[in-house]
Amino acid sequence: MNVAIYQPEAMPMAIVSFTPGIDAMQAAKQAVPAGVPFWIVPKSEIDALYADHGAYRDAWEASETSIGRKPDGVGEA
Repeated sequence: MNVAIYQPEAMPMAIVSFTPGIDAMQAAKQAVPAGVPFWIVPKSEIDALYADHGAYRDAWEASETSIGRKPDGVGEA
């Protein structure tokens, strides 16, 4: 299962999960605020972050540098 992650400026990272079978890219574009980049990642990556940092989402960073690749898209909501 995949989720979308994004981080509005000066905010904690946000996670959007999807109903299995829907187009994650289209759903992310509609869920993420306009102009904010997002990445589609396996939920297991988020589970690993949670194991490392617990509930401290402020310690998580959604950026090209931390994720190691360009965003998959940009929000349109």
